[in-house]
Amino acid sequence: MVTAAQPIAQPLASTRVRVLPWRHAEHAREGTAERVGGDARAIGVVLTGMGDDGTQGLRALWDMGGQTFAQDEASCVVFGMPREAIAAGAAHEVLPLTQIAPKLIERLRSTAGMSINRV
Repeated sequence: MVTAAQPIAQPLASTRVRVLPWRHAEHAREGTAERVGGDARAIGVVLTGMGDDGTQGLRALWDMGGQTFAQDEASCVVFGMPREAIAAGAAHEVLPLTQIAPKLIERLRSTAGMSINRV
């Protein structure tokens, strides 16, 4: 389990990227939008896993204008969490695992000061 912020890549020279701490999924439900300060440039991603823990947080990001992604069924080991997020209408895009990172990089390059929230 990841409990502290870990950069997923070096920040681009002209942007400030803030990677927020990921907590166990039970904590992700509460305060996701508040943790990113209501920043509409935030990104949320739900990956393979059981349950619906990330759905409320992803929906909160969607509601404040953030970009949200869910992993597709074909590339998931367990499709539970992404399925719930998709069913709740909380994912802007449903992508195979191999396309999520390139999509995030594309989004970061197009928006200075992007926040990433791993839910």
